[in-house]
Amino acid sequence: MPAFLNTTFWNCRNINNLLDISSLNHNIICISETWRHTDNTSFPGSFASWKSSWCQAVKDKTQGRAIGGLLTICDKSCNMVTLSSSDSSIFTKLTRNNFTTIIGSIYWKPTINFKDAFNALQATLSDIMNLTSFDVLIVGGDFNSRVGEIQHSEPHILADFPLEEHIVTNSDHFPVRLSLKLPDDVGTHTPEPLPEFSLKWNPSQASFYKASMQWSPLVSQDFHLSSTSDLYWNLEEATQSARAARMHRSHHTQHYTTKAIWFDDGCKERKRLVTNYLHFCKNKDSKSILWDYYYAAKRDYFALIRHKKLEYQKLDLKKYCDKNSLNVNTQKTKILFCKASGRLSRKTRTFLYKGQGVEVVKSCVYLGIPFTTSTSGTLAAELASKKAKIAAGAVLSTLARLKLDTWPSKTKLFNCMVKPTLTYQALIWGLDSNLLEKLETSHLYLFKRLFSLPICTPNYALRLELRIGHISVEVIKNAMNWIIRILKMPDSRLPNCICSGSTKLSIMVW
Repeated sequence: MPAFLNTTFWNCRNINNLLDISSLNHNIICISETWRHTDNTSFPGSFASWKSSWCQAVKDKTQGRAIGGLLTICDKSCNMVTLSSSDSSIFTKLTRNNFTTIIGSIYWKPTINFKDAFNALQATLSDIMNLTSFDVLIVGGDFNSRVGEIQHSEPHILADFPLEEHIVTNSDHFPVRLSLKLPDDVGTHTPEPLPEFSLKWNPSQASFYKASMQWSPLVSQDFHLSSTSDLYWNLEEATQSARAARMHRSHHTQHYTTKAIWFDDGCKERKRLVTNYLHFCKNKDSKSILWDYYYAAKRDYFALIRHKKLEYQKLDLKKYCDKNSLNVNTQKTKILFCKASGRLSRKTRTFLYKGQGVEVVKSCVYLGIPFTTSTSGTLAAELASKKAKIAAGAVLSTLARLKLDTWPSKTKLFNCMVKPTLTYQALIWGLDSNLLEKLETSHLYLFKRLFSLPICTPNYALRLELRIGHISVEVIKNAMNWIIRILKMPDSRLPNCICSGSTKLSIMVW
């Protein structure tokens, strides 16, 4: 005999009216407008032993009844877990045998802001659907809304709608019952495990991800009653809402390929030959002559790799210098590897120019600007801040020596000595927000010392009183002016060539 899961949605208008539908065959009942705002969780009649999930009604005034209130109850055949609960919705997960159903009971007040309500409901649904494994999801209740014009609907829409019109109740709403036929193999059904994901930030979906995290029931925890482990696991599950915001990537095996410039078609052919020999040798015994061919091909392949790499290191710099008529002083020339991590490989790399070695360094100074392998600009920002503070000390000594008390003279010395020192070539290395914050800290150092203010004085207060703008505005202006100058240059100019080539490769020039 097939099994059914009977779910009833009803606006009862007072929990005491629950007995009016006791004659119906229910497994799950989702009640709205219970009007109960106390912690009393007792049910009338035969429903006293049922499992429940409550959301209290809201009572803002001392007189009159409460507004709203939600209740979801189920019989002993189902296992109930509350996933989300608010004053407008309750989402529960009910498991019967091995069949999992998520049921959402909704009640929207007539005065509710429907746009905000839909956004909150969407965030809750996205969080639940991406964090919970289930077979069926059902959402029902009293939305206090109409589709289309009032009292206008096609007759066939309500032809087979399951309204329990023969039930006489004290409520002005009819119960709506949904019968769900369970599959025959429900006893052996096991939900598929969710795939593993790792986060990957997507700026275009940041607002949706923020809303998903904000409305997640797993984030709202009682820190006094929850253990550290519970808080950790709840937060980890909550962050998985990033799946709905497309901030995830599946774990998969990546096949890395050699991207070295010197790895040409000859190297690829030798590598393919070694792979083919190994494939054939796996089906032979250790005494087969094919193994000798494999080891010989492998030695030739690695010898070719070393030769290609060495030739590239020897000839590439020489070709470039000869083509551009450049004379290289190997004693002063340095090679700086630029990587995002800033870490160099442990393997020793040697570069030769006409038989003479060129040193590989981790940092260098060019035109007074320190460059490092990470190209992050942190060292340059620290050096600029240090020089600006030295310049501020020189300005203070000049003011004291010349006995200059006028405000224009002080601002002129500041603009001539401190500001240029702080922003020197900052358009190249200082466009990162963290570096600009460092520059802002050193920007007002002179005025804090001039007025004998503590270092912890808020910068905004000084800017308001002295009418001084942010130093970051000057840096960004200089950067924009430099970009405009590059775009106006002829195609033969080196800055324009570098900028055009970097744009084609999607590389940030600065």
